[in-house]
Amino acid sequence: MRSTDGVLKRMRADDNEINDEIEAAIIVARNLGIEPMADFSRLHRLRRRSRRLNDNPSTATPLLNDITAFYRCEFFKFIDSLISTLGEKSQSLTNVFQPFLKVIDPDTPGSLDDARALVAALPSVFSQDTFATLHNEFKVFEHLHQRVQGEFHTDDKQPCRITRAANIALSLASKHGLFKLVSRVYQLFLTAAPSVCKNERSFSALRRIKNHLRSTMGTTRLNDCMLLAVERNLTHDIDLKKLALSVDQSLWKYVDDTTLSETISKKDQSRIQESVDADPDGKIIKKYNLSHFRNLFLAGEHCDNDTLKWASNVMKCPVLDHWWQTETGWPITAHSVGLGDVATEHLQTTGRPVPGYNVRVIKPDLTSCKKGEIVIRLPLPPGVASTLWKNDKRFLESYFEKYPGHYDSMDEGIIDFSGCVSIMTRADDVINVAGHRLSTKAIEEV
Repeated sequence: MRSTDGVLKRMRADDNEINDEIEAAIIVARNLGIEPMADFSRLHRLRRRSRRLNDNPSTATPLLNDITAFYRCEFFKFIDSLISTLGEKSQSLTNVFQPFLKVIDPDTPGSLDDARALVAALPSVFSQDTFATLHNEFKVFEHLHQRVQGEFHTDDKQPCRITRAANIALSLASKHGLFKLVSRVYQLFLTAAPSVCKNERSFSALRRIKNHLRSTMGTTRLNDCMLLAVERNLTHDIDLKKLALSVDQSLWKYVDDTTLSETISKKDQSRIQESVDADPDGKIIKKYNLSHFRNLFLAGEHCDNDTLKWASNVMKCPVLDHWWQTETGWPITAHSVGLGDVATEHLQTTGRPVPGYNVRVIKPDLTSCKKGEIVIRLPLPPGVASTLWKNDKRFLESYFEKYPGHYDSMDEGIIDFSGCVSIMTRADDVINVAGHRLSTKAIEEV
């Protein structure tokens, strides 16, 4: 990023470089049979100098009546925008990664205060009393890294110093159980998302897709529905369970043929839910070899408990659910397999908070409780819940006023003794019958 910033600033300061680019573009256009000078004169109104110039005519707006001056000005506007955006992005990344950068260099590990700042920045990953242990591990790892770094890379392609240290720490943690905190810090640093698309940009892109589909789709998309309606006397006699089984087998056959070890798909989840009723004992699935299948990740809508139990019993592997919201753009809680965070006794939950989220269950008076409304303590991770499109006031009122210092997820749930989160229902989606609060989600699963 520094190199790119330097190139842009050099181009901005050198008029001759921009002029050369413009002259080259004019030559290319003429080779294609286009006359840029004539087109510029035809499309741009000739501007005359004002008669009411003050005593400082040098401060007046320049007259851009020739093609080189006009496009040089346009290039400068574009380059200024790039430099400004790149600077903001660089500052944002610096703020996010600064706590890591002070401690992860194996040759110069940071101080005790630097370790304390890193632990404080990641409350969902490290408990607040581990900063001293983390600092001591880095101090010991500094000497060990200098001694053993040559044993881990003997090829000609040497990775950078941070990556080499991370490989050593991860190897020692997996083989000997050493430097667990150090290896986790390297994992978080090397896998952290540098940026997340803002909400308004995501919705703007979705709106363009919707408008395109609406303007290009014809009535042909309804032909299949019309055929089923016309031939309903035939469709009423179809055994839906047999049909579901015939469709369902394609997933298990694919897993068997390709020795797939993990999958995550909303479409696969719907197939599995169909199998619960069509094949409750899993007789069809037992025909296929699924012994190599390690994890099944669920996507889309939340999966009901019956389907979770059925899939886990039949496939003999963890079935991992998670929890996210449109406002967050990425999971809030999940079973992070890469961090060794798969609690098999808590597979009915959505997992633990992912790095960057401090999830709490609180009462209206902000005191913690076992069962209640789920909130996320500020600050939020980068790019999460930026705003509502053109409505900042409503954004603050909806998500941050009810529980000061917290993001209101508007979901209700439970956090168990191990930190795993279970989502019960939306806070505003509860039926009150004779004083009993009934979750619509639970009613749907019955």
